[in-house]
Amino acid sequence: MVAKSKIFLISCSKTKLNYSTNAKNLYSASTLFKKSFLYAKLRAKQIYILSAKYGLINPNKKISPYNETLQNKTKEERLDWTMNVLDNLGRLKKLQRRYQFIFLCGNIYSHLIKEQLKKQKISFKDPLKGKGIGERLKWLTTKLNAQI
Repeated sequence: MVAKSKIFLISCSKTKLNYSTNAKNLYSASTLFKKSFLYAKLRAKQIYILSAKYGLINPNKKISPYNETLQNKTKEERLDWTMNVLDNLGRLKKLQRRYQFIFLCGNIYSHLIKEQLKKQKISFKDPLKGKGIGERLKWLTTKLNAQI
């Protein structure tokens, strides 16, 4: 069996720099984002950021700061956001079964996407599922320290 290519999906963060820059830098003020991004970078070439405002973002895309979260959106708005993210993922990778998606984000960013991936029988993992922010930081720190 051929190993599946991994695509990491990392959520944006509330803490942002206050000027336009590429996405991976905009969120770098957040320790959780920085550790999540480093963890993903050490394990895969394909990383995308899930942004409440911009949807699916290439980490190198230049974006402006914003104050928006999925938590403030209605269920219908979150579903529209999810379908937009999946549409963009589909255009990027055609969601073929040879890919495995790895989520490094909270449930509000991953839940509806994972439901759709299950329907399509597309593989995914959620190593941070059920963990609070402190637990996520601890888990990522442990994994990153094991790399050294």
